Amino acid sequence: MTIIFSSSSISLAQSGFPFCGNFTDDSNPILITGGAASIQDGVLRLTDASQDQSGYAYIDIPFPSNFGIKAAFEMYIYGGTGGDGMSVFLFDANTENFAPGGFGGSLGYAQRNEDPGLTGAYFGLGFDVFGNFSNSSESKNGGLSPELTFPNTIAVRTGGSGFTGYDFLTAKTTLAVNETAISLPLNEMFALNSGIQGTPRVTNPDQIGYRKVYLEILPNPNANGYLLNLELDINNGEELRRVVIFSNQPYNQQAPENLKIGFAASTGGMVNIHEIGELTVEVADQEGLENPVTREFEDLATCAGQDNYFEIPDSAFDLPNENSSVRCLQFYSSLEEIETVLEDICLQGTCRSDVLELEEGVIRANGNGVGYTFTPSADFIDKTLTVYYTIIDTYGRQSNGSAMNLFIQESPNPIHIKFENFDEEIKEVFTCEGELVRMEAFGDDVFSSYKWYLDDEFIIETQGPLYESVLLGIYKVEGYTTRNECFVVSDGISITIPDLPEVAIQQEIIACNPEVAPNLLDYLEEYDPDSLDYKLTGPQGEILLDEEIEVIDLLPGTYSIEARLKGLDCFGPNTSFEVNYVTEPLSLAISYQLADPTRSSIADADIFIDDEISFSFESNRPIVFTEWDLGDGTTSNEVSPFHVFGNRGEYLIQVTAEDEFGCTTTDEILLILDLSYRIMVPTGFTPLLFENNHFRPKTRGIVSMELLVFNLWGNMVFQSNDLGTEGWDGKVNGEMAPSGSYVYKATMVSADGELVEESGRFSLIR
Repeated sequence: MTIIFSSSSISLAQSGFPFCGNFTDDSNPILITGGAASIQDGVLRLTDASQDQSGYAYIDIPFPSNFGIKAAFEMYIYGGTGGDGMSVFLFDANTENFAPGGFGGSLGYAQRNEDPGLTGAYFGLGFDVFGNFSNSSESKNGGLSPELTFPNTIAVRTGGSGFTGYDFLTAKTTLAVNETAISLPLNEMFALNSGIQGTPRVTNPDQIGYRKVYLEILPNPNANGYLLNLELDINNGEELRRVVIFSNQPYNQQAPENLKIGFAASTGGMVNIHEIGELTVEVADQEGLENPVTREFEDLATCAGQDNYFEIPDSAFDLPNENSSVRCLQFYSSLEEIETVLEDICLQGTCRSDVLELEEGVIRANGNGVGYTFTPSADFIDKTLTVYYTIIDTYGRQSNGSAMNLFIQESPNPIHIKFENFDEEIKEVFTCEGELVRMEAFGDDVFSSYKWYLDDEFIIETQGPLYESVLLGIYKVEGYTTRNECFVVSDGISITIPDLPEVAIQQEIIACNPEVAPNLLDYLEEYDPDSLDYKLTGPQGEILLDEEIEVIDLLPGTYSIEARLKGLDCFGPNTSFEVNYVTEPLSLAISYQLADPTRSSIADADIFIDDEISFSFESNRPIVFTEWDLGDGTTSNEVSPFHVFGNRGEYLIQVTAEDEFGCTTTDEILLILDLSYRIMVPTGFTPLLFENNHFRPKTRGIVSMELLVFNLWGNMVFQSNDLGTEGWDGKVNGEMAPSGSYVYKATMVSADGELVEESGRFSLIR
């Protein structure tokens, strides 16, 4: 008995020869399609009836070449104007990067002008409706003619690589005006396509246009290579009949060890729908193959309620065929089920994802080879289960059915592992490199021995439950009981070296006030005393730990700091930093003045709300960064900002500056603005002099003004709504007004919206 401790997964798909494809959907993972090829309406469609189309497909199952291959399929070429055709090909199964050959007249197999031929090509059979596959046009090697086309011809080309090979071997014309040496007899002739444009697919053998191909490539008993046999079932309106195309045609090219089969088709200016249906592929030399042989075996002890991994013993089966191996296992509850399978060619030799579910438990094939898993039911104890198995080899040959008798014993109770000094819930422990960790296996059962595993690799077998190690990874233990041969496997626990913490701190700390020592915590990034232990080494080698670093006064000098995870002895890398002191604190002094240089010496009482003010400061050291708060929501990073406040009020002006050492300080002043306007009205004017020759109020902070002038009889002599007016020039209707007293009235609006009205007398003096 071989028991494998493994976590192998069950294969979800097993398949091989014989291949039976009814093309019901496109979910078959071993049918690879490309180009225009697709699965639809229960067939493999290679092209539509459209110009310049190409498509290909191949069965991704290798078969050994020494026994040949045979294939049968319904061929549907219809619904078009007559071109180009389709091909069946064999290629080396070891080809890593499959690519079809040239299309058009090369039918996806041979080379074509600048396009290389099929990769790994060994054999190409063309059903040449238009007639170019059979000639040597488009750079093909050999043919019936360099230029002439031979419609309705079935031709064979040899293997090749790139632009070399793909040589013409033989051809048979299936439809011609006259009987020739390469044509069928007149009474056997037929067209390769089943119908012209607009005709449907013909799937009924009793209907006109039905075509079915039988291809057989048998090993040549007298020479290298094969013997080619090709026949077609056709219905041309009389009845279904078999037509022989090639009979024992030698094909002497040496074959690679394994081959795969595929199909291709193309259209050009002439078109057809090209399809494959009801495909069956199997090994050709069935008489040269023997079925594998299996034998009954028993006395395998299995443990209830858990997965048990086994292999069919070598003594229980024989593989008589050359280069054969076991492709898959199949399980059955009775021999009658096996007999039913062996009677159907499409069932025998077809691997399925095999799971046999029984009341006593579940048996699963492990996907390939002779491995399987048996999971007995928890209450099926001290009993023997008999089931039946067959094996299928790489040729698709299935063995007889034989019994396998599985004796089920009671499974042990669960086993667990815990770390020394930790509770049972801890499944992962952190350690320092090279540190010894002790583990203990425990459970409710009595275990006679233990097998320890690291990352699923066996380490050691012990009699006691204790184990210690310095190695990192995931540990498991198998516990074996004294009452039977069953064992139980623990869950994994892991030993890990964590990422050691690295303390982040600026490389230089400056004490900005020489009378106040800096606090270390102000400069540490992400200080975490709950998770980490810290160690600080001072300039004289003194060491401070954990809480001690929170209250230390940092004196000038070089320090280093490091941290470790709590509970571990290993520290992360240390980080060095310098502490330096400045000679004196940074100081600032704010000043301000009017931006207008002609008024720069005016006192605060003469500053209006619409004046532009310039702010600056003096410092005792060079400044690298400045931030102003001008008290009305305005901020600035300029060294000397300019600002117009526009409203009366008290404004707290603040500036914060930073020097080259990173030290900062702030200064502030209070600015009071209560002047929004000023008005001065002259008591008289002299129109005939060079100066003071107009009358108007002088203003500041006024944004609009209406000025009216009246004589003493109440007659208006001047009016203006223009804030920029020069005023009254002393004339009325162009004539000089007499000297004397006059009355003015001015209505004005200040910069902050206040309405101002002024009136009074003034004198006109000549």
